[in-house]
Amino acid sequence: MSGLPYRVAIVVYDSSLSEFKQRLCEKLEGVGDAAVSAQRHGAAVSGYSAALSLDPASRQGLLIKRSKAHVLGGSWEDALDDANTVGSFVSRRVVLVDSVIAR
Repeated sequence: MSGLPYRVAIVVYDSSLSEFKQRLCEKLEGVGDAAVSAQRHGAAVSGYSAALSLDPASRQGLLIKRSKAHVLGGSWEDALDDANTVGSFVSRRVVLVDSVIAR
C-alpha cells in the first residue's frame, strides 16, 4: 500500500484552528478522490485516513470513501471494518431517534 508522497506538519496557534483543520480535511479528501480516479488506491486510503484524523465530524462520508478505496485495492477486511464502523454510526442514530420519539 503506497502512502502520500509527502508529510506535512503544521502548527497553528490561532482561534481559527478548527476552520483550518476543516479546510485541510477537505484538501486531503480531494487528494483521496484524485487518487481513486488515478487508480492509486493506497494513496487514496492514506488521504482519507489523514482527513479522518483531522475531522471526526465528517467521519461517515470519509469512511465510506475509504472503504471503497480498500475494495478497489483488494483489501477486503479493511473495507469491511470501515463499512461496519459506518453501520454502527447508523445503528446508534436509529436507537437515539427511537428513544427521543418514545419520550
